[in-house]
Amino acid sequence: MYKTVVVGTDGSPRAEKAVDEAIDLARSENSKLYLVAAFSANERHWEEIQSSAKVERVNLGQIAEQVLARTAKRAEEQGVDVDYSAEEGDPAEVLIEVADRENADLIVVGNKGMTGAKRFFLGSVPNKVVHHAPCGVMIVRTD
Repeated sequence: MYKTVVVGTDGSPRAEKAVDEAIDLARSENSKLYLVAAFSANERHWEEIQSSAKVERVNLGQIAEQVLARTAKRAEEQGVDVDYSAEEGDPAEVLIEVADRENADLIVVGNKGMTGAKRFFLGSVPNKVVHHAPCGVMIVRTD
Protein backbone atom coordinates (compact mmCIF):
# COMPACT_ATOMS: atom_id res chain seq x y z
CA MET A 1 0.00 0.00 0.00
CA TYR A 2 1.19 3.50 -0.82
CA LYS A 3 0.64 6.04 1.94
CA THR A 4 2.22 8.99 0.10
CA VAL A 5 2.63 9.41 -3.65
CA VAL A 6 4.72 12.25 -5.10
CA VAL A 7 4.22 13.42 -8.68
CA GLY A 8 5.85 16.25 -10.61
CA THR A 9 4.13 18.53 -13.09
CA ASP A 10 4.83 21.56 -15.20
CA GLY A 11 1.27 21.76 -16.50
CA SER A 12 2.15 20.26 -19.90
CA PRO A 13 -0.07 17.58 -21.47
CA ARG A 14 2.68 14.98 -20.91
CA ALA A 15 3.02 15.85 -17.24
CA GLU A 16 -0.75 15.89 -16.79
CA LYS A 17 -0.95 12.29 -18.01
CA ALA A 18 1.44 11.26 -15.23
CA VAL A 19 -0.59 13.35 -12.75
CA ASP A 20 -3.81 11.62 -13.85
CA GLU A 21 -2.20 8.22 -13.19
CA ALA A 22 -0.99 9.41 -9.78
CA ILE A 23 -4.47 10.74 -8.91
CA ASP A 24 -6.06 7.41 -9.90
CA LEU A 25 -3.50 5.49 -7.85
CA ALA A 26 -3.84 7.76 -4.80
CA ARG A 27 -7.64 7.48 -4.95
CA SER A 28 -7.57 3.68 -5.23
CA GLU A 29 -4.99 3.30 -2.44
CA ASN A 30 -6.47 6.04 -0.24
CA SER A 31 -3.05 7.70 -0.33
CA LYS A 32 -1.95 11.27 0.17
CA LEU A 33 -0.88 12.89 -3.10
CA TYR A 34 1.94 15.42 -3.07
CA LEU A 35 2.22 17.54 -6.23
CA VAL A 36 5.52 19.18 -7.08
CA ALA A 37 6.53 21.77 -9.66
CA ALA A 38 10.19 22.67 -10.07
CA PHE A 39 11.30 25.94 -11.62
CA SER A 40 14.51 27.84 -12.18
CA ALA A 41 14.79 31.50 -11.27
CA ASN A 42 17.87 31.75 -13.51
CA GLU A 43 16.01 31.10 -16.74
CA ARG A 44 14.86 34.06 -18.73
CA HIS A 45 11.26 33.86 -19.84
CA TRP A 46 9.61 36.89 -21.34
CA GLU A 47 6.02 37.42 -22.28
CA GLU A 48 4.61 40.19 -24.43
CA ILE A 49 1.48 41.96 -23.31
CA GLN A 50 -1.01 41.95 -26.18
CA SER A 51 -2.16 45.54 -25.72
CA SER A 52 1.27 47.15 -25.83
CA ALA A 53 4.88 46.77 -26.87
CA LYS A 54 5.87 46.48 -23.20
CA VAL A 55 7.69 43.29 -22.18
CA GLU A 56 7.34 41.95 -18.65
CA ARG A 57 9.37 39.36 -16.80
CA VAL A 58 7.39 36.22 -15.93
CA ASN A 59 7.50 34.99 -12.33
CA LEU A 60 8.04 31.25 -12.80
CA GLY A 61 7.41 30.46 -9.14
CA GLN A 62 4.02 32.12 -9.33
CA ILE A 63 3.14 30.27 -12.52
CA ALA A 64 4.20 26.98 -10.91
CA GLU A 65 1.94 27.74 -7.91
CA GLN A 66 -1.00 28.41 -10.26
CA VAL A 67 -0.44 25.11 -12.09
CA LEU A 68 -0.27 23.26 -8.78
CA ALA A 69 -3.38 24.92 -7.35
CA ARG A 70 -5.37 24.03 -10.47
CA THR A 71 -4.10 20.44 -10.42
CA ALA A 72 -4.71 20.08 -6.66
CA LYS A 73 -8.30 21.20 -7.13
CA ARG A 74 -8.81 18.50 -9.75
CA ALA A 75 -7.41 15.84 -7.38
CA GLU A 76 -9.53 17.09 -4.46
CA GLU A 77 -12.65 16.93 -6.62
CA GLN A 78 -11.89 13.22 -7.04
CA GLY A 79 -11.64 12.71 -3.28
CA VAL A 80 -7.86 12.68 -2.99
CA ASP A 81 -6.03 14.18 -0.01
CA VAL A 82 -3.51 16.47 -1.69
CA ASP A 83 -0.73 18.88 -0.82
CA TYR A 84 1.72 20.67 -3.09
CA SER A 85 4.77 22.87 -3.39
CA ALA A 86 6.61 24.83 -6.06
CA GLU A 87 10.33 24.64 -5.50
CA GLU A 88 13.33 26.14 -7.23
CA GLY A 89 15.81 23.64 -8.64
CA ASP A 90 16.46 20.81 -11.02
CA PRO A 91 13.21 18.83 -11.52
CA ALA A 92 14.74 15.44 -10.71
CA GLU A 93 16.53 16.73 -7.62
CA VAL A 94 13.40 18.50 -6.40
CA LEU A 95 11.29 15.35 -6.82
CA ILE A 96 13.85 13.27 -4.92
CA GLU A 97 14.16 15.84 -2.11
CA VAL A 98 10.38 16.14 -1.71
CA ALA A 99 9.93 12.36 -1.74
CA ASP A 100 12.57 12.04 0.96
CA ARG A 101 11.13 14.88 3.05
CA GLU A 102 7.55 13.56 2.78
CA ASN A 103 8.57 9.91 3.37
CA ALA A 104 6.95 9.01 0.05
CA ASP A 105 6.37 5.42 -0.92
CA LEU A 106 6.27 6.19 -4.64
CA ILE A 107 7.30 8.86 -7.15
CA VAL A 108 5.31 9.05 -10.39
CA VAL A 109 6.97 10.68 -13.42
CA GLY A 110 6.23 10.88 -17.09
CA ASN A 111 8.78 9.70 -19.60
CA LYS A 112 10.48 12.68 -21.15
CA GLY A 113 10.57 11.39 -24.69
CA MET A 114 14.24 12.27 -25.27
CA THR A 115 15.75 10.32 -28.11
CA GLY A 116 19.14 9.81 -29.72
CA ALA A 117 22.47 10.81 -28.24
CA LYS A 118 20.96 13.74 -26.32
CA ARG A 119 19.41 11.43 -23.73
CA PHE A 120 22.78 9.81 -23.00
CA PHE A 121 24.67 13.07 -22.53
CA LEU A 122 22.03 15.08 -20.70
CA GLY A 123 20.17 12.37 -18.86
CA SER A 124 16.50 12.80 -18.16
CA VAL A 125 14.25 13.41 -15.19
CA PRO A 126 12.97 9.80 -15.07
CA ASN A 127 16.50 8.43 -15.42
CA LYS A 128 17.86 10.58 -12.58
CA VAL A 129 14.86 9.83 -10.37
CA VAL A 130 15.06 6.07 -10.92
CA HIS A 131 18.73 6.00 -9.96
CA HIS A 132 18.50 8.21 -6.87
CA ALA A 133 14.97 7.96 -5.47
CA PRO A 134 14.49 7.00 -1.82
CA CYS A 135 11.39 4.98 -2.79
CA GLY A 136 9.73 3.18 -5.68
CA VAL A 137 9.29 4.95 -9.03
CA MET A 138 6.51 4.60 -11.61
CA ILE A 139 7.26 5.92 -15.10
CA VAL A 140 4.14 6.73 -17.11
CA ARG A 141 4.55 6.52 -20.88
CA THR A 142 3.37 9.87 -22.17
CA ASP A 143 4.04 9.82 -25.92
